[in-house]
Amino acid sequence: MLKQLAMMGALAVLCAISVSFSGEQEFIKTPKEKKIYPSCQQYTVLNADMVDLCNQVLKYLVGIQRDAIGEINDYVNGDKECFINSADKKQRADAYAKKMKMKLKLQEILNQLVLITA
Repeated sequence: MLKQLAMMGALAVLCAISVSFSGEQEFIKTPKEKKIYPSCQQYTVLNADMVDLCNQVLKYLVGIQRDAIGEINDYVNGDKECFINSADKKQRADAYAKKMKMKLKLQEILNQLVLITA
């Protein structure tokens, strides 16, 4: 009988603790998002920043594209000294893995941009 009372008392204490913790959760309020009302100048500066950033990204992407086209042309023209023909299996596998990682990352970024602008 005493064991049953002790168990019931322990269970009641656990229930009380549980209820007190859940009660505290109700009092926590999430802060409201502050709305931003940009001026015409701030909006124009943001557009200029986006143009600058796009130019930097395009410069980087054109470099990647130029290198890829150069490797393709060298291989298609039969250049025996091109990377594709002169590299051993390990070098070619390492370069392939690096380019595949870059391709997948570029595809992921493109998909995100499409979602944002849609």
